[in-house]
Amino acid sequence: VEQILTDMESAGIQLDTEFLDQLGVEFSGYIKSLEEQVIDMAGQEFNVSSPKQLGEILFDKIGIAGGKKTASGQYGTGEAVLEKIDHPIAAAVLEHRSLCKLKNT
Repeated sequence: VEQILTDMESAGIQLDTEFLDQLGVEFSGYIKSLEEQVIDMAGQEFNVSSPKQLGEILFDKIGIAGGKKTASGQYGTGEAVLEKIDHPIAAAVLEHRSLCKLKNT
């Protein structure tokens, strides 16, 4: 195994950059669609990637129970918090975050 890894480091590996570009475009489309769905559910424009704005939408505007503020005064909107919320907006935000992470790695 060590020799294989050494050879890979020396020679590199081939990437299909056209395919990666195509995936990036597809992911961007899915991400945009999810953003539109979340904004529709929220009933107002906001930055879906902003934890501060998302917390205000979820707990102040929509009125989802259980919102807890962090030491910084913002609502917690981490994965563990969103997974406990039984509302379609939370599932859409989790999927949005997952796709953004895949696209950017």
